[in-house]
Amino acid sequence: MRNIPTTLKNKLSEKWQVQANDAQPNLRIVATQATSNTLISESIHENIPSDFGDVAIRQLPNELTPSKVYALCIDSGIAKVYERNLPADLDEPWVCIWTLGTAKDVAIEFNGEWQLDATNQWYVLITEETPYLFWLGSDNNLYVQKWDNASTKLTLDTGVSQISVCKGWRSSLIAGLDQGLIVGYLKSGKVYYRAYCYQDTGELIWEPSYEIIELGTGNNSVAVFRTNDFRIGFITENNGEMKWTLSHRNYAGMSFRPETVNAQVQNVFCQIELINEIISENTETVEATIENLYFIQYPTDTPALAVIQTDKIYVDSRYTSGFKILLDKPIYNFISTVTLNPALPTSSIVYSEEEQAIIINLTTNVLKSFEVNFTIAESRDVYYFRYQNQKHPLEALTAVSVGEVIAFYGYDESSASISIDSLQLVLVDAVFQYSFETETVEVAIEAVTLILVAVSSLPI
Repeated sequence: MRNIPTTLKNKLSEKWQVQANDAQPNLRIVATQATSNTLISESIHENIPSDFGDVAIRQLPNELTPSKVYALCIDSGIAKVYERNLPADLDEPWVCIWTLGTAKDVAIEFNGEWQLDATNQWYVLITEETPYLFWLGSDNNLYVQKWDNASTKLTLDTGVSQISVCKGWRSSLIAGLDQGLIVGYLKSGKVYYRAYCYQDTGELIWEPSYEIIELGTGNNSVAVFRTNDFRIGFITENNGEMKWTLSHRNYAGMSFRPETVNAQVQNVFCQIELINEIISENTETVEATIENLYFIQYPTDTPALAVIQTDKIYVDSRYTSGFKILLDKPIYNFISTVTLNPALPTSSIVYSEEEQAIIINLTTNVLKSFEVNFTIAESRDVYYFRYQNQKHPLEALTAVSVGEVIAFYGYDESSASISIDSLQLVLVDAVFQYSFETETVEVAIEAVTLILVAVSSLPI
């Protein structure tokens, strides 16, 4: 009998170990066929006639990468919404989640805020939770709706033949510089658009319809796109020719990183005089810290924090339980001291972010006829934004609550009437001398005084 060499036994053992430990490598190849002009091709659904469709990618706050992608497709004339988780692979297929309804053309896009990615040095659209849906109905009307909330459905225009949607750029520093969520569309061969954007007042509205006259008439299709240099573009196909136009740039404060100033305190010298040296086993140290360091740089005409008005917290028509000092800018980390003159006992002094006011609650109610002066002490712990995003320490502020006249309405020309009934004459220790004459006595009352005792502050 021939012995098997040890090296051969080891090889046989390793072969069975790989299969038993599930360590044998496997390779799965997925191949898809696309046209020569397509970069990436992927099937959302199969065996369903498809006309038009659009996709939108979601990336929520605090997400490093997109988490979902949505598609709005027309299947045999019916608009349906599809969803897929990211990162996408064969184990995460597209899923139809709900049906929108009859449509001729569709588009889908997210609204959101542009944020500068600190690592990659470019802007990322941080989206809302759900997208906006746009579609052309069978009546050729252009509709928009926020996801599946039918109460938000709005008619943007009528007689429309084709649509395209894109999210534009918005300045992160200057209010009102917002290209908005833009829907471009064709109407009688002309190109129009409407934008859902912020106004100078901070209000978010759908602006009126505007025609892009540079693209003329006779257009067959339109597409809206966004450029990396902060523009919005419109491109059309007109009788076999391509036409396009670009908007102005909307890059105010966005094309470069925000400037910062790092301040450090160096070479700090601490001198201690008249040292009384005591030999001990302990080592003494002195630590110095600097808090609330501000770098202040702004135009000389930049307005400081100011008091808009002072309101009373009414209990009724006569009394107030406190005061509200309204400011023209919000403040942060409020721990400042407020002094009242005349001195009134307070139960609490707080700052309301919602009302943008310092609220002073009194221990007891006082008449609103009192005039009260307020002094708010300056503080480096409290700050506000005086110029753009630049912090500024709280300066000392003064305010006054003007006394209000309390009007008591009574009766004009009041009078009091006094009458004396059953007047009696009493003779004390009278001595009677009988005679033949008749004697008479006259009685007069003079200097009558009417005294009113105060029992209430109300009028008589």
